[in-house]
Amino acid sequence: MLNYVGTYWPIWLIALLWIVVTIGPALGLRWLVDRRGVLSSEDDNTLAVAAVTVVGALFAVLSAFVLVAQWDNFNAAKDEARVEAYRLLELREEAEDLAPPHEDLLTKAIDNYAQSAIKEFTEMRLGVATFTDSSHVKAVFDEIIALEKDPSANVSGLVLNRLAGIFQEVDDSRSRRLGISQNTFPDMLVLALIATGLATIVATAMFRSPDRLGRYTLSLLIAFMVGSTLFLITLMDNPYSGIIRVSPDIFLRILHLH
Repeated sequence: MLNYVGTYWPIWLIALLWIVVTIGPALGLRWLVDRRGVLSSEDDNTLAVAAVTVVGALFAVLSAFVLVAQWDNFNAAKDEARVEAYRLLELREEAEDLAPPHEDLLTKAIDNYAQSAIKEFTEMRLGVATFTDSSHVKAVFDEIIALEKDPSANVSGLVLNRLAGIFQEVDDSRSRRLGISQNTFPDMLVLALIATGLATIVATAMFRSPDRLGRYTLSLLIAFMVGSTLFLITLMDNPYSGIIRVSPDIFLRILHLH
């Protein structure tokens, strides 16, 4: 749910969504409660304090869990993309030391891999990636196997093992990168997060005080806290989209080598 909003909605519309969902109800509830009459400062607010403490703590725990998990997911995606690209770049540098025609064939296969990886990033950003096409991966692997089968390539077993090892790291990082892109939080967890945030706003509206400005300020502060937390969680739900995202620019370095 948040993945769709964070991917396809512009930032201003996401911000407007959480303003309407949080600040709107906060001010509306505050006004409704005030219509019943403002009680004196000596009135007992014990129930309101208890309610805010419980639901506020629950919202804080849930949002902290989600934000930490999202940040770990983002860092993992960034690390895997970096490892994949740097190992691919290393593989390309090794390919330049090969004899023709293997130098040209392996280099072209690696460049095609980089182009396909950039395309995968676009698909992951839009949430439409299927990951069924791995022909670019197979092409690099086939060229390394061709080196082993061609005696005229004059490649030692040590070099072949190094090339195979680098390629294996590239392939492993790609697999983990694709797996991370499919990590999404269950809709029930998202709904629970929104529900506890709104419950915190409702509980805050139950506070009674003769200070009208203080009542509205408290409601707005709590609503802003809930709304900004949900806004940040929405932006970070997909590590490959939004303003906080993993970029495929590192793969462009490989294509700019020629």
